[in-house]
Amino acid sequence: ELGSGLGVTATAALEAGAHVHTMDCSPLALALCRRNALVNTGRAPSTLCVNWAMPDRVSMARAESFGGFGLILAADVLYESRDIAPLLQTIDRLLAPDGELWLAEPRRRTAQRFLSTVALTGWQGESRQAAGPWFDGSTDPVNIHFLRRPSRVDLLQSTLGGWRI
Repeated sequence: ELGSGLGVTATAALEAGAHVHTMDCSPLALALCRRNALVNTGRAPSTLCVNWAMPDRVSMARAESFGGFGLILAADVLYESRDIAPLLQTIDRLLAPDGELWLAEPRRRTAQRFLSTVALTGWQGESRQAAGPWFDGSTDPVNIHFLRRPSRVDLLQSTLGGWRI
């Protein structure tokens, strides 16, 4: 999971039986994520302290050492347009060739720009909307996108930055 925060997504994945690696830039968030998962599921995710927006070589090498991940979860990680490129670069480095990205987001414009960006490079998938009530009492809908990278890379598109002739 990228951007694990307090571990809500990691806890749900552990509860469903998954083996989970969490990544966040904050050691405190990772400690709280681990504790919350232990308290709620009796299991803890492994943790990686990596700032995916500005990854250092050693941290990313450690994350890449697990091999490609078959599934990357990311929830509420796209706040600003400047988050799009680093998130996509991190996913490209960590996702297995046949893997999937499950992205949950609270309907921000930045997420729509991210989806447009990945669509230009051939990613495909489907989206669903979930409505609350949520733990904080809100009922605002959340979009969940189930995305797959292209099975083959369009070299013309990737080398020309998405421009078509």
